[in-house]
Amino acid sequence: MAYYLSHLLGKCPQLDCYIHTHKQALSSPVLRQFLADPHHCSLFTAAVCQTEETSGEALNQAFIQFREEKKLTAYILKSLHWHAVQFDKKQRKREAVHPLIVDSDTWEEPVWEPPQHSRFLAEELESRTLYAAYQSLTPHQQWILQKSYAEQMRDIDLSFLTNVTPQAVYRSRRQGLSKLYAYITASIH
Repeated sequence: MAYYLSHLLGKCPQLDCYIHTHKQALSSPVLRQFLADPHHCSLFTAAVCQTEETSGEALNQAFIQFREEKKLTAYILKSLHWHAVQFDKKQRKREAVHPLIVDSDTWEEPVWEPPQHSRFLAEELESRTLYAAYQSLTPHQQWILQKSYAEQMRDIDLSFLTNVTPQAVYRSRRQGLSKLYAYITASIH
């Protein structure tokens, strides 16, 4: 017998008979929750003990409303859970992409600084052939090679100094290196 309905036994013979014949149905968790409310329990007692249809309809309406509230609550809980999971994923992704954003005035972006002792690349060339090949380059190509290799500047920094794209700086450097290679291989053969 459903132990939570034991306080209803003895109120009316129809109720006692109904509880004993419907033990399985009355032991479901949904009905337990429904009948735990004193108002619902009194509607149940009235529907079983009285033969009027209005008491049965009132019980049905109360159960339908209770069930809809349970469905809505379950839906809201599931939605909140999955929204929390999605939010957590987005936060973790954002933290992985942007690990730290400092809004302080003390943080400064690193700025390229020229080396203390800047050497001229042309003066460092020991091979006469290499020096002649370097002198055959245009002044712009010499300047790019000087800044790229002797002063170790990046293409992006050079592009800011020359007001061209980093790709144009890369292309000028590659053309200068190709000319050096062609000049040296021609002088060897």
